[in-house]
Amino acid sequence: MAELKIEKVTEDSPLKAKVQRIYIKSFPLFERVSLEPFFNSVSDGVEIFALSDEEDVVAFFCTLRT
Repeated sequence: MAELKIEKVTEDSPLKAKVQRIYIKSFPLFERVSLEPFFNSVSDGVEIFALSDEEDVVAFFCTLRT
């Protein structure tokens, strides 16, 4: 099994499109919210991270701090 790597995803990250593709495939349109605040590095307390193996992004998670 390949080791997973965690990377923060920002507005200009090459992983952004891959995270968006996973999100669109995983949730129906009526359940989706915008991920843009998670990519925007100036949003305080909001971050998104991608988990990737040697080949591609396999998952992502978002964090919210108050």
